[in-house]
Amino acid sequence: MSTEIELACPVCRAKQAYQAECRRCGADLSLWIKALRSLHVAKQQVVQAERHDEPNRVRALNYLHWLSPQATQTAGSTESQPQSTID
Repeated sequence: MSTEIELACPVCRAKQAYQAECRRCGADLSLWIKALRSLHVAKQQVVQAERHDEPNRVRALNYLHWLSPQATQTAGSTESQPQSTID
């Protein structure tokens, strides 16, 4: 079993490694890959913000929702108590 992360081409749905061009249909995947990476970073920011402070959590959730409205449904289901911070 391969540990390499795969993506599905949005044009032909071919599963493949992250690369700039689809191996099957030749579609340019560079913007798609950038969007997926941004989504991954946004999800990480939500998790980090849940641990540290509420204002950053709201900002991170808004950005995540802007990138992918479906992603906020799963991120919002893991509600945790915000930790108090000392300024």
